Amino acid sequence: MLKRNHADEQYIARRSVRDLPGTIGKLAERLAGLEEQDAATAAEHAGDLSIAGRSYSHGDALDVLGEKLPAVPQRVTETKQIPLGVCRGLAFGLLLQPHSYPQVYLEGATSRYELMSGHRPGPRAVLNALERLVEDYPKRIERTRQELVIAQTQLRDYQDRLGAPFTQERYWVELSVLRDQLKAVLAGNEKDESDRPLPPPEEFGAGMKKRLAAKVIETDPVRLTRADVAAEVPVARRVRHKAGHFECDEP
Repeated sequence: MLKRNHADEQYIARRSVRDLPGTIGKLAERLAGLEEQDAATAAEHAGDLSIAGRSYSHGDALDVLGEKLPAVPQRVTETKQIPLGVCRGLAFGLLLQPHSYPQVYLEGATSRYELMSGHRPGPRAVLNALERLVEDYPKRIERTRQELVIAQTQLRDYQDRLGAPFTQERYWVELSVLRDQLKAVLAGNEKDESDRPLPPPEEFGAGMKKRLAAKVIETDPVRLTRADVAAEVPVARRVRHKAGHFECDEP
């Protein structure tokens, strides 16, 4: 089992060293797009909102969207993107998917989405979703930066583990030799394959016990299951038990 676990760890390390650089590259590209382009554009064009190439105030935009949204189909058979305008320098619209509510998207160097709560979102719901997407840029940037640091740390860890020797190899070999010799003794053989005399079975047992006692192998920590945790006895039951109404025989 130890040897198999070591082989599994090496396989995971090889796969991670192969795949993580691509993940790191995508995260770095997304972080640059969020921080250096989209968030900067949104901050530079604060308050700007245009629909069909014309700029509108927030109140006028509600009326214009109220006229456009009824023409958007409620259900589609394939994914479809409906552009509506530009908010703070970033394109926005609705993303329609089969068997799902529409999503408001905000698109620049990266794409952000928020799911609506019905098949026919109103203009105020769309504008509120756009505001939430814009306000969420700092949190999204920080989250992406953390994911990038984690991926970079994982890559270094897997690179350090890659090619690590099996630390229990010598111990495994010793026990394997003892096992083969014990099989030969129990089969009635007096010599091993090298034509060397074999000791009696009692000595093999003592030798194995000595090696097993001298070698401590770390195991996985024991986790409590639901059955291992005793429930608290209700207060009312404890009071009744003290009063002698009935015995409390349940945990």
